[in-house]
Order: sequence, then C-alpha cells, then structure tokens
Amino acid sequence: TPRPIYKDALPPEVEASNIDKPILYRDANCVCAASQMVWLGLECKNIDYLTVLVEKPFNLRSDESANRRIENANDEKNSMIPRIVWPETESNGDEMKNNDKNNQPTSDPIKLLEQIHSHYPAATPNFYPKLSAAVDASRCN
Repeated sequence: TPRPIYKDALPPEVEASNIDKPILYRDANCVCAASQMVWLGLECKNIDYLTVLVEKPFNLRSDESANRRIENANDEKNSMIPRIVWPETESNGDEMKNNDKNNQPTSDPIKLLEQIHSHYPAATPNFYPKLSAAVDASRCN
C-alpha cells in the first residue's frame, strides 16, 4: 500500500494519535536534492514512515520569498527541510534520549542518513559497510 503523504502539516487526527513511525518533512516541489537523498534513504531501507510536503522558498531574492523565509525562520518546523521527526520510543519500547546525537534535529542530509542507519541498522542496504580499519577510522573523524 502507498505511504500516506500530507501537505504542510499532519492532520489533527494523525497528530493526536500515537505515531510510531518517523515523519519525513521534505520539499513539496521535489527539487531539493537533499530532500530527495533522505527520501531515497528511507525508501532503500524499506522503512515505514509518514511524509509531509512543505513549501520551500527557493528564490530568496524576491520580496515574497524573502518575507516567507523570515516568517518561517521563527517556525523551526518549516525552516528545516529536509528533516525527520523520530517517534518517542524505539521499537523495543525504550525511551529515546533527547540528547542523543543521532536524534538531534538537523537538515543535513548526511546526518539524516546516519540517523536512519542508526535507527534501523539491521535494514538493508547497509549505508556504512565495514571496509577496512583505515576507512572506519576516517569515518569517525
């Protein structure tokens, strides 16, 4: 079955329910490469998630887009695209640690792919296969 896609925000009935899936916020126009990278990461690992399409202003030189960007800067939900909101609990029922570095809000696609991999390490494909000690050491830096 297709995954649900929402526009701008989750409907109140979905938001009020206890969501046990990650929520991907990505650009509605599907032109942001970072959003597509994170989206494909979730799809490659076949993760069950919700999608919220958010308008992202791209032309910051126009007055309308600049004004919208300023308004959205106050609303962290709209200013960080792409982003993933993780469920409150892991599949094993343990509370997520809010100070966990893998659970911090970010719009960096590489960090989001690392979060996806850390939340679903057993799901294939493995984004970070063990290649060698030298490669593993460089990944940590």
